[in-house]
Amino acid sequence: MLFFFFFLMKRRPPRSTQSRSSAASDVYKRQRLAEEFYEQVRRAALYYNAVVCYENQKKGFYGYMTKMNSLHLLADTPEILKDNGLISSIGMIGNKSKGIHSNIRTNSWGIDLQISWMLEQAYNKEEGIRNVDLIRSVGYIKECLLYAPPNSDKRVNTDRISSMNMLMIFAEEINKITTNLRNPDKKSEIDIFKQHYDKAFGKKRSKINLYRL
Repeated sequence: MLFFFFFLMKRRPPRSTQSRSSAASDVYKRQRLAEEFYEQVRRAALYYNAVVCYENQKKGFYGYMTKMNSLHLLADTPEILKDNGLISSIGMIGNKSKGIHSNIRTNSWGIDLQISWMLEQAYNKEEGIRNVDLIRSVGYIKECLLYAPPNSDKRVNTDRISSMNMLMIFAEEINKITTNLRNPDKKSEIDIFKQHYDKAFGKKRSKINLYRL
């Protein structure tokens, strides 16, 4: 029997001023076979129109999604991990290009993000109501209370926290992309192309013949 966990995130409205969304669902259930759980996750992603950010060092899930022609449901490895120096590189193809390879550094950052999220003002709630006040997963709360660092003698199984690590890190990646789109501080590729085009051909736009290969 296998025990797995995954969390779903409910996105904020486009004009929301809050940086992160809120956890909307905690799914956990013992399965007879690993593939039964993989299918449960795949169907949840389809139902909620979501993507799956997973620990890519755990074998089997990528292969199952490949077999089911569902690789489009897997989240690409967040570039924010490389930007923050938490990983050295991102794979271009295969399992290493999807999800997150969890390690001490990524887990520590994920824990920090969870704490920050818990203390944030809850969306569309009265002032003073924080996200931590609205957590409904009793199992997740218990794990947070019992959590201990990996090198501690009192360490307990905290799969829900590990799952939330994946969710929070991916949420940071989405937030970074959204922020860059709303507040561009660099020239876009189109602007750069236009600048070089004007320099080469002048602003009057010399006629150029384009050929399809």
